[in-house]
Amino acid sequence: MRGTGGITRRGLASLAAGALAACLCGCEAGSTEDHSGEWYIIDGRGEPAGTASFGGASSYGFASNGLAAAMDEKAGLWGFVDADGNFIIAAKYVRAKGFSSNGLAPVWDSVTDKWGYVNESGAWAIDPKYDNASQFRDDGAAPVVMGSEVLWIDTSGNEVPTPTQEATAVKDEESGLYGIRGDDRSEWELTPTFPYLEADYHTSYFLAESQETGLYGVVDAGGEWVVEPAYADLVVAFDAGVLAAKDADTGLWGYVGWDGGWVVQPAFAEASGWATTGARWPGRPSSGHDGRIA
Repeated sequence: MRGTGGITRRGLASLAAGALAACLCGCEAGSTEDHSGEWYIIDGRGEPAGTASFGGASSYGFASNGLAAAMDEKAGLWGFVDADGNFIIAAKYVRAKGFSSNGLAPVWDSVTDKWGYVNESGAWAIDPKYDNASQFRDDGAAPVVMGSEVLWIDTSGNEVPTPTQEATAVKDEESGLYGIRGDDRSEWELTPTFPYLEADYHTSYFLAESQETGLYGVVDAGGEWVVEPAYADLVVAFDAGVLAAKDADTGLWGYVGWDGGWVVQPAFAEASGWATTGARWPGRPSSGHDGRIA
C-alpha cells in the first residue's frame, strides 16, 4: 500500500499452503452477514474463519510467530491476536504494529504516550520513549522518531548509523518521476521513469505506478515488470507467495498470484499481507469500499 511513511509490511506464504493461511480482512461485498465495518479472519478461499471480529487490524498481517496487531473494539485499544482471534498479548496499547522476525513489535504506550517495543510475551524490550517507531528491518535496525529527528536503533535501543541499502526509490525533483539509486545515491541505477515507486526492503522488488495507465504493479531493480500494472494498489509485501491487490474496477481488495491472476476474488474494503507459513493474518473491512489504518 502506498503511504507517506515508507514503512513496508512483510509476509510469507506458499500457494500450496493457501487453505491453511488466513487473513484478517474487510467485510465481503454482498455478504448476507453484516460485519458493521469490523475486521475478521478469513481462510485461503476468502471465507470467514471463526467468529472473532476486531475494530481494527494492522495491514502488516500475521507475523512468523503467528501474532497480528488488532484492536479490541470494546476497549478501543490494541493488542496481539493469534490465528483463532484470541488476544495473546492484552489489548492495552493506543496503537500497535506487527512483529518483526526478531520477535519485537512497536507499540504506543497509553501511560507515557510514547512508542516502544515489546517482545512476544508483551514485556518491554525497549522502553517507550519515542514519538513514533517502526518495525525492524532484516538488518536489525529500525527507524524511530524523537522530536523532529529520525534515528536508527538496534534491538537494544542503542542508536546506530543510518543503514545503507543496495537500491532505493528516489524522486527526481526536476521531472517529478521516481527512479532507483544505490548506496551513495550519486548515480541513477534506474533513470526516473515512474510516477510512483516504493521499495520493499525485504526483497529487491518495488511497487511501481505505470506512466501509461496510472495502475500499479511490481518491478525489479532494473525497472522490468514482474507483476504487470493492473491494480489500483498493492500491499508492499513482496516476499509473499500471494499479494494483496486492489481491483481497479471495483475498488475492492483481494489476493493475486505472481502471475497476476486472482487467488481470492476482490471482495474486501481493505486487506493485509498474506499469511506466514502455518499461520494466518489480517486485513480489514467496512461496509464501504475503502478506508485505511495508518
